[in-house]
Amino acid sequence: MSEPGRTLLGRYTGLASRERLYETAEGIEVESNDHYDVARRRVFYDDVVLVTYHRQIGGLFITINLLFIFMIVFMAASVASAIRTKAVWPVIITWLIFAAPSAIAVILRLLLRVDVITVFGRRSKATLRYSWRKRRAREVYGRICSRVRHAQRVSEAATEGSPVLQPQLAPPLP
Repeated sequence: MSEPGRTLLGRYTGLASRERLYETAEGIEVESNDHYDVARRRVFYDDVVLVTYHRQIGGLFITINLLFIFMIVFMAASVASAIRTKAVWPVIITWLIFAAPSAIAVILRLLLRVDVITVFGRRSKATLRYSWRKRRAREVYGRICSRVRHAQRVSEAATEGSPVLQPQLAPPLP
């Protein structure tokens, strides 16, 4: 669960690490778990240099699934060449059914891709990945951009010494 003052923006689980990204009043907080090591870093809104929004396929995901499909098809072909009777078709179809989920996953990844929001700070970086929730990704991107603009206007006005009107910020995302 998220702590008071922190809203969970997203999660990402890699091969050896897990990340949770939170929105706070000052910026974005990244909590990384690498095996037994837990690290926290922050990207403050007034330190943000660039915010990007793009889509990526994920080469490792595609490669692993294609290798699995190739292995299953190779085993089905080996069984077919070893038996050479009509009784081999149920075996081949069973092997191909095992390969179907990976084939569907590859097709869906190629069609939908993963939405990636990257927030670059002066000293740190936060990356949010959304595989399925495309609308949520666009909402989070817009919210981050508006908070960055607001924080940078406030810090710019503070350095110039002029008063700044404090606009009402949007409520936290659900």
